[in-house]
Amino acid sequence: MASPNAVTLMESDAGEAGSFFKTSVFCILELLSSGVQHKEETVSKLFSSKTLLISLVPILSVCALALSSCNRGPDVSPSEVVQEWIKVYPKDLMTAATFTSWGMREGLSPNEWASRQKETMSEFQFIEGQIVSEKIEDNKSEVVVDVRISSAFGEQMQREQYRLSISDNNNWVIDERAVVMVFPALPSFS
Repeated sequence: MASPNAVTLMESDAGEAGSFFKTSVFCILELLSSGVQHKEETVSKLFSSKTLLISLVPILSVCALALSSCNRGPDVSPSEVVQEWIKVYPKDLMTAATFTSWGMREGLSPNEWASRQKETMSEFQFIEGQIVSEKIEDNKSEVVVDVRISSAFGEQMQREQYRLSISDNNNWVIDERAVVMVFPALPSFS
C-alpha cells in the first residue's frame, strides 16, 4: 500500500512534466514505505523506459557541459591579456594586478603590489602598443609587443616580452615582463 503522501501527490497531478515528477516521487515514496514486499514492482515503475529516459537527459546534459568546460582553455588569449594590461597599467593598478601572477607581484597581495607600483611608476605611461608575436605551448605563453611609452625621460619606443601562464582560475596571467630592446630616437629636423 502506498503512503498517504504519495497518493496525494498522484491525485494532484497537473500536466505531463508534473505527472512525471509526481510519478517518480510516488514510486520512491512507495519503495521506501512498502519495504521488501513490493520492491520489484515499484522499481520497475520508477525505471520504466520513459521515466528513465526523461531522468537521464538532464543528468547527461549536466555531465556533458561539465566535461566540455573542463577541457576548454581560457576564454581570453595571452595577447588579449597583454593588450588589456597596456590599457590599464599604470592608470588602474588594482585592475592591472588581476592580470598578474603571484610571482609577478613578488608574493605581494594585489593591494600591496598596487601601492608599491604607484610609488615607482608615477611618471610612466603606455601610449600605445602593437603585438609583434604570440607563442603558446601547453599552459605557457610568450607575447612580444612594441610599445610607445612616456616617462620622465620623454617618449620612446621599446620592445617588451611577456611570459604568461594559466592560473588556477583558468585565466592567462602575466608571470614576467621585460624590456628587451629600446629603439633609438629619430632625430628631429625641425
